Amino acid sequence: MKKVRKGKQGSMQELEETLGDRKKNLKKNQMKMIINEIQKQIENSKKNTADSSADVFNKRSNKWQRPSFHAQKGKKGKQKSSRPGKDARQKARTKK
Repeated sequence: MKKVRKGKQGSMQELEETLGDRKKNLKKNQMKMIINEIQKQIENSKKNTADSSADVFNKRSNKWQRPSFHAQKGKKGKQKSSRPGKDARQKARTKK
């Protein structure tokens, strides 16, 4: 890549060569960035599918099975009971 000094006037051909080199390098860098982004997306998708599609051994049925798609991951808060006074009565029984 040829550099043109400020003090001297370079020919138009030299200027075009330097601009052409810059454009080529820019395109190469853009392509590299795009390829890297795609590779990262592929790696992330592989990690996600590996976690979700892992087979689990069920000890009760003695079989390998896949977890259901709608399986609840962890407790999402305590469910309200249909009998609200039930908890209070149970606590009162255990205190005696």
